[in-house]
Amino acid sequence: MLFNYGVSNLLFFLNPLLVTQSLFQIAGFVWEKAFGHPVLDAKQYKQKVNCILPVTGEWRVFNGGITKETSHSWSIPGQRFAYDLVKHGQNGRPFEGDGRKLEDYFCFDAPHVGTFWMDWLTRSIAGNSVLIKHADGEYCLLAHLKRGSVRVRVGQTVKQAQEIARYGHSGNSTEPHLHFQFQNGKSFYFSSSLPVKFTGFSRKNDQQKYFVEQDYISKNTVIAVGE
Repeated sequence: MLFNYGVSNLLFFLNPLLVTQSLFQIAGFVWEKAFGHPVLDAKQYKQKVNCILPVTGEWRVFNGGITKETSHSWSIPGQRFAYDLVKHGQNGRPFEGDGRKLEDYFCFDAPHVGTFWMDWLTRSIAGNSVLIKHADGEYCLLAHLKRGSVRVRVGQTVKQAQEIARYGHSGNSTEPHLHFQFQNGKSFYFSSSLPVKFTGFSRKNDQQKYFVEQDYISKNTVIAVGE
């Protein structure tokens, strides 16, 4: 599978759209260094709105955290405090069967699942995505969404706990999951990531489950809305 991952990464260079987007990400890094006001210490940031988890049911935090060691991608400005969430079933895995068919997964919608082969012909790194404005200077990007599942439109006002879309496997993705990131601007490339605390969720470590009033989330834990 690592071979498939490496080869598909190399093939990305044959896709001019992905090459251009990668260059924009590099430009965003330079822009932040020169003109940005990044948050590097999560605990120094005071968020403007109260947030709940962007999912229902139990999910595993596969990637992400508020420190450099746990970060999704510390050197990419918009993804510094980003997260990847994976839906797991009772078997503790994100799929049933051998995970080689789309219908094995609890979400799907892209070819080559279960192989670590990425869709190098995709038109967007983020795949199908939705950007939500929570407050001035606070936006949330939901990425890799299932094709045809988005239930909102541009300019629409949404409410907390409203269904926005279904998670999927579109864009630059190795398996079906939800990628989300809070950021200080609209741009995927020229915004800096923001840390976010979530309210009213449960956390499970090594089968011990407990309720959290408000806190950050971090990789290698299982989380769920409410108790």
